[in-house]
Amino acid sequence: MNKKTRKFLFITILFLIIALSIYYVLDTFQKNMVFYHSPTEILSSHNIEKKDIRLGGMVKENSIIRDQNSTEVRFFVTDYNKEILVKYNGILPDLFREKKGVVVEGYMEGEIFLGKKVLAKHDENYMPPEVLEMIKSKEK
Repeated sequence: MNKKTRKFLFITILFLIIALSIYYVLDTFQKNMVFYHSPTEILSSHNIEKKDIRLGGMVKENSIIRDQNSTEVRFFVTDYNKEILVKYNGILPDLFREKKGVVVEGYMEGEIFLGKKVLAKHDENYMPPEVLEMIKSKEK
């Protein structure tokens, strides 16, 4: 093998390694990316069942139901247009309250959103802009 062929082979292999590395990084990033969706978006979407998503909205007033014998909690998340029943099994964050912003990571199973993780905050910092706009327009 002459010097020119070895150099071409080295550059080709290096390019393939870099291209494959970039592909795997982007593929992993895309698989782990989870977007925020409002109840209206989720209920109007097709084929969303069993896909990991984040549900963003407000905890509906007087909707929190706690199971006395376990850590299961049921509550409604609303964007003041539509609402989704969330079923979560675990300890809720201290900031979780009715009429406050919440983001629940999980998936839809039928008409119920099964939550895996709950994020709560006193203001709307965790809210997707679309949900925040809907809430502000409904409050006026």
